[in-house]
Amino acid sequence: MTSNRERILELLETNRAMTSGELSRTLQVTPADIRHHLRRLVRDRLIMSVGERKALGKGRPSKVYMLAGQGENVTRLAGKLLQEWLQSHPQPDSETYTQLAHLIYAPAPAPAGHITQRLLYAIQQVNKHHYLAHWEAHADAPQVVFGHCPFLSILDDHPELCQMDEAYLGELLGTRVEQLAKREPNRMGLPICRFRVR
Repeated sequence: MTSNRERILELLETNRAMTSGELSRTLQVTPADIRHHLRRLVRDRLIMSVGERKALGKGRPSKVYMLAGQGENVTRLAGKLLQEWLQSHPQPDSETYTQLAHLIYAPAPAPAGHITQRLLYAIQQVNKHHYLAHWEAHADAPQVVFGHCPFLSILDDHPELCQMDEAYLGELLGTRVEQLAKREPNRMGLPICRFRVR
């Protein structure tokens, strides 16, 4: 028989992110029981709270939960390896961060063509690595939005990974890219990162 915690993990894997109220209604479990299970899953580092979603009517915002994505040992290992690599590059620049991206992802130089073609190509490339990205047209310049950060579990200790994303995206587009927002909540309360294409 599947436990409620296993069902919560399955739902989060399928739906990416849900509030405690959504989980309670879907599983037909009391809100108090869901909160109890969520606290245990957060404590065990299987899920994490990634923001808040405003209530549709009156009421307090609800926390939004996602799968943690990585085990504690993998997170620690990734953090230590990154720290070692960065110590060998005392003054990192855009080229350094592009090299770091090449250690993780295969080099993928920008194709020739119109910016729209290059944006579609860049989105296709980063989504191979689970960024859940899309691009938006804006009056001043196009913007690329990352709906998921595959490095979220170590990002607080290694904010330079955002600079790596910026450099990698610039390489894919063949132009300079500037990060505008880091983990800002979108309309659904989920954290996104936003980049302006120069």
